Amino acid sequence: MMMILMTVDAAVAGVVLLLGGVVATHVCALLWLVLAKAATRHEDGGRTIGAVRPPISMIKPIKGNSPTLRGNLESCFRALSPQDDEILMCVETEEDPALAIARHVAASYPNITCRFFTHASSVGVNPKINNIYDAFHAAAHDFVWIHDANVFINDPSTPAVMARTLASSPSVGIVHQLPIIAPAVDLANTIEEVYFATQHAHMYVFANVTGANCVNGMSNMFRRSTFKAICGDLTSVSHHIAEDFFISKALHDAGLRHVLAPPPAVQRQQPRAIANIAARHLRWGRLRRGNTPLLALLEPLTEPLILIVIACTLLTVCCPGGGGGESTRLPSSVVVGGLDVVSWRTAIALLAGVWLAVDAATIALLRSMCTRVNGSLSQQQQQQQRSLCTIPLAWLIRQGSAVLLYIGALSSRDVHWRGRQYHVTSTGSRPIT
Repeated sequence: MMMILMTVDAAVAGVVLLLGGVVATHVCALLWLVLAKAATRHEDGGRTIGAVRPPISMIKPIKGNSPTLRGNLESCFRALSPQDDEILMCVETEEDPALAIARHVAASYPNITCRFFTHASSVGVNPKINNIYDAFHAAAHDFVWIHDANVFINDPSTPAVMARTLASSPSVGIVHQLPIIAPAVDLANTIEEVYFATQHAHMYVFANVTGANCVNGMSNMFRRSTFKAICGDLTSVSHHIAEDFFISKALHDAGLRHVLAPPPAVQRQQPRAIANIAARHLRWGRLRRGNTPLLALLEPLTEPLILIVIACTLLTVCCPGGGGGESTRLPSSVVVGGLDVVSWRTAIALLAGVWLAVDAATIALLRSMCTRVNGSLSQQQQQQQRSLCTIPLAWLIRQGSAVLLYIGALSSRDVHWRGRQYHVTSTGSRPIT
């Protein structure tokens, strides 16, 4: 019996220490975000601060007639420099309704160079690469900024920050942004907002601070000349659905650094059903499983709630007294200020409290960085107040669905994207007919 208790103590100790490590990464990520917000206050779009920056070619793949598309495009025209930059709009066909919206917006900003590419190439299985392929090679400037259609430029300093960061050193290979969701009233978008503002934000920031290859493709800028020297052209990643991972991996493997820019990439989404959110995250999970199988298997160990459940289960089922007696004390080497050791349950409760506080603080912080996403400042504040009551429910749903989505990601490597189905492996993706 003593041997069993010692084994259980060791197991619980390992889980609690892992939980402590995960919570510590969340705290570190929150501190980085606080500093990032402070840094953005010193920028004004590069018009008066920081002299000159390199010109930018923004590549904007667009599709459909989302009600948020017009506002997203207008934010790009307002943020870019009329003297230096250009926007390259990419649609798969001339019949795509996004083309008419883009032309109308471009006509309202005649001082910004805007070109349209209306026929997708067929260089691989990735529809996004096919869509932007011609624009990538036709771009007038070396600094290319791939910017998804659902991303709104909330901070006018973003182009200057990203371009100057990329130009700061030849060792910088790619500059990208933390993706977040603009506050919304509907429950589905609030669930996704909570995901991007908690678990995803914490692990994304920590991965980049530690130098890991972790880049989301919603908004990233790199030198076209550098990419061509390393990879040739976009055909080298066109056989992968997760082109963002393999673009950043190629630059990372070449010894170049990834830099996370302070302003976040704000996604503005139309109201959606929870099933649509689940399908989106299931696709991402299966892509991670196909591209990085080992890391995907370890994903549950980055979820504090899962670690808490495991630790409490070990205490309740295996330890006499259910975790509250003397037999469930921490090992004597773990002390607090040289005094008596704390109980397992107290340690877990303290870590859980820190985790919940960090989640709440991160949500509030990132919401404060979305100032004029859905209208005027007063309108935005009113919308945030209306959606505030749904955050606890959204947080619970996000936490409860994490395991289900993880199991779903492990069950198959087939993904649905843009009306097509693909089978994903680490060596490439193939369409399923």
